[in-house]
Amino acid sequence: MHLHLIDWLIVIVSFLAFAGIAMWSGRQAKSVSGFLVSGRCAGRYLLTIAAGMVWIDAINIIGMFELYFVGGFPAMSWGLIIQPPLAVIMAVSGWAVYRFRETRAMTVPQYLEMRYSPGVRVSAGIVSWIAGMINFGIFPAVSAHFVMGFCGLPKDFALASLTLPTFPVLMVAMMAVTLLFVFHGGHVTVLVLDFCQGFFINIAAVLLVLVIGFTWLNWSEVLDVLNQAPADASLLDPARTSNVKDFNVWYFVISTIGMFYNRLSNFQGQAFDAAARTPHEGRMGNVLGLIRWQTLCLFFMVMVLAAQVALKHPAHASLGQSITAWLDVLERQHGAAVRGQMTVSTALAFILPVGGKGLLLAIMIAAMISSKSAFIHSFGSIFVQDVVLPFRKTSPEPARQLRWLRLSMLGVTVFAVLFGCFYRQTEKILMYFALSSTLWLGGSGAILIGGLYWKKGTTQGAYAAMGVGGVFGLAGFALMQGWEKWTGSPPQLSIAGHAIALNPQWWLLITMLVSTATYVGVSLLTRRGASFDLDRLLHRGAWRDADSSLDDEPQLSLWKRICGVTPEFSTSDRRTVYAFYVWVFAWFGACVIMIALSLSGKVGNADWAGFWKIYLIALACLLVISTVWLGMGGIRDLKTMFRLLKETGHASDDGTVPGSAAIETTGPITPDKAADPA
Repeated sequence: MHLHLIDWLIVIVSFLAFAGIAMWSGRQAKSVSGFLVSGRCAGRYLLTIAAGMVWIDAINIIGMFELYFVGGFPAMSWGLIIQPPLAVIMAVSGWAVYRFRETRAMTVPQYLEMRYSPGVRVSAGIVSWIAGMINFGIFPAVSAHFVMGFCGLPKDFALASLTLPTFPVLMVAMMAVTLLFVFHGGHVTVLVLDFCQGFFINIAAVLLVLVIGFTWLNWSEVLDVLNQAPADASLLDPARTSNVKDFNVWYFVISTIGMFYNRLSNFQGQAFDAAARTPHEGRMGNVLGLIRWQTLCLFFMVMVLAAQVALKHPAHASLGQSITAWLDVLERQHGAAVRGQMTVSTALAFILPVGGKGLLLAIMIAAMISSKSAFIHSFGSIFVQDVVLPFRKTSPEPARQLRWLRLSMLGVTVFAVLFGCFYRQTEKILMYFALSSTLWLGGSGAILIGGLYWKKGTTQGAYAAMGVGGVFGLAGFALMQGWEKWTGSPPQLSIAGHAIALNPQWWLLITMLVSTATYVGVSLLTRRGASFDLDRLLHRGAWRDADSSLDDEPQLSLWKRICGVTPEFSTSDRRTVYAFYVWVFAWFGACVIMIALSLSGKVGNADWAGFWKIYLIALACLLVISTVWLGMGGIRDLKTMFRLLKETGHASDDGTVPGSAAIETTGPITPDKAADPA
């Protein structure tokens, strides 16, 4: 299972190339705005690939492996066919992101100060930072477990006269390298490095899909394995998944609601939202990002199918025994949860040929650096910008502010390493994310979305919603960790007479509903005088810059504003959007028809197998086309960004809000407009 010299060469060369790019790009960040949001100079293609890397850490890849290994093709149907119609409508309409970019805030908590008050900003900064740090805490640990399992590294190693544990040393090494990259150039380095690594991952994913598809996967063997699943836990038929644990239809229904509710709540991506050259560029970046995510899910599924065949098909019994023996070792060393996380990647270490293992390891290392750099940058920035600076009467000098930002990022890194050393994870990765995020995500959507779209929302309503979300988040930790120990049975919900396991995903939904009701109710009870002036916050109407090249959001019908394209879309933009609409809704319609026929007993596993084969082939074609298209566009955007960085970058654009608290009746105090290249 150990890597060949060729595999190590692939890993080393790719890493050195990324390190060189990071060192070069860091020289371009010469201002606070450059360090925080890349000077607001990023184009759509650059954002599509770079922002997508926030969600493609090694832990996210392993989480997707877990999801598809447990849920099979039904999980793909809900996540890639049933969910995307709403996702594409949100992206085309610019749901939340467009208006956030119009505020010209650098961080979401800064927008909260502009919309509500400095106290809301600080409170949101503290709660989101705590939740984000707990969420981020398992990233280094999962990454280190992957490297150890995939490379066959021992539990300990000798260095000089010392015997050192491999696990913490790996965590420290990975986090130290990532921190150095972020230190050097802030968000400019994060953006450029994430784009380059994302482009590399797309190319490597194409190669690995081809290698696995042509050298290992036999479709008949795949079907033999998938047909072994129980009838009510099908790995082929989405209509027959009532006994699938955790990753069933309800998981994706709640995920869809959360996608709408928490569009601005995941702060690790906020700098990318604020870095767009214009609101429309950010909106198009989100549309194209959906296309890229769909194609990368092909990579996840193909890898999972290969692992399923290796572990479960009789024709590969000896190989399956070898993989199982190695997983047994991992379980004895690190527990059952780690075994579940490493199942697919361990199988791939036995399956992939020379060169293929190196490509997969290079993908994972690139993903580790990209996502971790975004997290370190985001939460380091939040602590300084949204917790420390609001308490100061004057803004610090740019050099001092940059020094504080770097120290804060160092603190984030140290915490993540210590958390990874001492916390023993027992949940599936995606379930842990749902649980750890509830503290912030449960109440944040109400105040973030409400603040942009509802002029009657008040500061008191925001405080109340955050308080309810925080209390429910803490209660969720206690409930999920202790209920079974206290009662001897897992927590359950009863819906229409059906008992449903109360997992972290369900608890997140309950928290979101209660927090939203609290925000609306308290806002209506505490509203005094005139409503908030949203035009001032969004720089519209009388508050629009006289020389701005951006038009106000067109006053179209509600239906067109939700589903249509506005006059801002160029001819090529409209063609892209219309083509994606056709793709999304065609597959949505076909899947819904298949589910309806399955429920009526007119189609079975054989029919679903044919459907999924066609869908995988279509995704493979889209993966190749999008890799070339988005990559070339991103290179053009890089050139434009570096040119704009030389022309912009005002010292006054530092992410603080001049003056006093936001005034609910007359509107907020906004940051320096001169720094916005729009």
